Amino acid sequence: MLISALAGFGGETLLIWSALICALSFCIHAAFLHFLGGPAYYAVFYPLGSLVVVYIMIRSKVRAGDVEWKGRRYAVSN
Repeated sequence: MLISALAGFGGETLLIWSALICALSFCIHAAFLHFLGGPAYYAVFYPLGSLVVVYIMIRSKVRAGDVEWKGRRYAVSN
């Protein structure tokens, strides 16, 4: 939502709420890393990791086709 708000969709209210939610998510991730004993600055890469996961999911959906496993072919129905 933050990206669409930055692009001008949704107005100023959406931009403020999106920025607050992203900041809250970042802070929770940093606190969780600190609690687990990891460096809190790793939370900087949290948004990048999320984008990579979204990319993988979209790419998987676009490339969907038959599945081949152990020499057998399975048709995927949409």
